[in-house]
Amino acid sequence: MATCEARSAKRTFLIAVVGNPTNPTGVLHLAADLAALPAGILVVDEAFMDAIPGETETLIAPTMPGRLVLRSLTKTWGLAGLRVGYVIGDPALIALLAAQQPPWSVSTPAIRASVACTSPRASAEASRLAEEAARARADLAARLTDAGLAVVHGHAPFVLADASALSPIDSLRAKCPSASGSLPCCASSTPSR
Repeated sequence: MATCEARSAKRTFLIAVVGNPTNPTGVLHLAADLAALPAGILVVDEAFMDAIPGETETLIAPTMPGRLVLRSLTKTWGLAGLRVGYVIGDPALIALLAAQQPPWSVSTPAIRASVACTSPRASAEASRLAEEAARARADLAARLTDAGLAVVHGHAPFVLADASALSPIDSLRAKCPSASGSLPCCASSTPSR
């Protein structure tokens, strides 16, 4: 973020597009830092934000002049085949997007899944899953670090680790001798549903 800030301090961008948290690093930027970016239009991809307990750094607010926030229902709920998402933001920008949207752009199964995934019950379950994912991520990062890998400090429900320290012959299985058949030190940080 510091490099981005240093470069952007010299000019204003027509449009800036940023992921928060980022993929693949999982870094969670402060909402205030993103809001301060010098952009005419700021688009923030918050596809993984619902996996952050409390969604503390979301840019969704009662008023969002010049801002759009993209969200996805596919990450927490495993709906990748449906490609379900939504946008929240500046009403003028939303109107421009709506004018470009083709008729029948969302299938009936996607609409039904969207309704189910945004119910109060689903929201409570998503909050529980976010807490569980945070614990699982911390455990996975610690185990990878213990195995000698450098891990990027992040908040998303995945971990980026530098495996360049492993030789072509080495494997994580060899670095985790307690793992018989499975790799508990290297398992996904995605919680079970």
